[in-house]
Amino acid sequence: MPKKIFSLFILILLAIPLVADEPGAVPVDKKVGYALLDAIAQTFQEMAMTGTGGVEKVTQAVHQFMVDARKAKEQKQIDDIFFVRYQRILAIIKLAVVKKSMPPSKPVPTDEEREKLRTWLSCVSKP
Repeated sequence: MPKKIFSLFILILLAIPLVADEPGAVPVDKKVGYALLDAIAQTFQEMAMTGTGGVEKVTQAVHQFMVDARKAKEQKQIDDIFFVRYQRILAIIKLAVVKKSMPPSKPVPTDEEREKLRTWLSCVSKP
């Protein structure tokens, strides 16, 4: 889990300059926009350094990031374009964490079930 969180943290760090430097994507108050982005980086850095994290902690952090972004948008400290792109970053983070915590989509048969299936197939395939 720490490796995945660290990888996600690196991905976010690589995406931050793209979001922050594009024309029209710069928040009205750059300090607030940078503070929002830095909060993500600091949170994941802390999780990586301490070895803590998990689905619940990341979900709570993403929720708090969204609350902060909505508050900044309401106060006109960030523009709509920045808000939408920030929201996308948070959605990607949440999907990456939730996807990993979900059970496999297909159940894996046990060795006993595989053996029964082999026996059944050998009986059926004999003429």
